[in-house]
Amino acid sequence: QEGDYQSLGMSFTGGVTATRHGFALHRNSSAGNTRLMLDTGNISGVPVYANGGDLHSNFLGKVVVSDMPNYWRTSAGVDVDALGDDVDVSHPLTQLTLTKGAIGYRKLDVIGGRKLMAVIKFKNGGSPAFGSTVMRDGHEVGIMDDGGNVWLTGVTAGAQMKVIEDDHAVCRIAIPELLPKDDLKQMLLTCS
Repeated sequence: QEGDYQSLGMSFTGGVTATRHGFALHRNSSAGNTRLMLDTGNISGVPVYANGGDLHSNFLGKVVVSDMPNYWRTSAGVDVDALGDDVDVSHPLTQLTLTKGAIGYRKLDVIGGRKLMAVIKFKNGGSPAFGSTVMRDGHEVGIMDDGGNVWLTGVTAGAQMKVIEDDHAVCRIAIPELLPKDDLKQMLLTCS
């Protein structure tokens, strides 16, 4: 019928930056401008601040900050105030100076998973030494206190962790498939 129709119009502006580390869509910038790709280690939705903008990592854990300053030391990193409860970062800030037209890259030490209390014991009932560190995939996720008590971050069902004393692994921990609902309830973990 005459005059009976519908239409929809849309337009998008922005860019795509692809490197050997991955790719990300980003805000529009001048062609050839300096950019910074931040890598949150495959953790999506991580809030990032840089160059006055609030951004979030994509499904690959990548985010690109466009229009970075040239030849000027600048900072970029994770916005820890907006970070979710299931994400932890040990070194949230990076500083760098980029040349005109460069695409910089920085990997941030981000790990995903729950935070909870645990008691780590050897099979004989003893516990790792005070100050021993608990590691998961190269990330420090806890430091032992007396009696094997530890506050763990980056806990996911089925994850493998190891306890390090004097730069040597002393035992391994297998996180159970079923995690407690209460993060403050201590979980007993056997270190073998």
